[in-house]
Amino acid sequence: TAVEKPARGTVVSVGEGRFTTNGTRIDHGIKLGDVVIFSKTALNQPLVHDGEEYHVMLAEQIFGVDR
Repeated sequence: TAVEKPARGTVVSVGEGRFTTNGTRIDHGIKLGDVVIFSKTALNQPLVHDGEEYHVMLAEQIFGVDR
């Protein structure tokens, strides 16, 4: 079977992290400007703004950060 290469993208906006069931916030460690590596299956319907395409994804869908 063929293995698809992961995709890369630059983070242009990021949330503050998620909450646990007891209300504690967990930081995901992703920062504005990071280049992230992710599966192409994480790509959803793109948002288009001023001719630029953007994709929204969860931190769990990111394999890693290329720093």
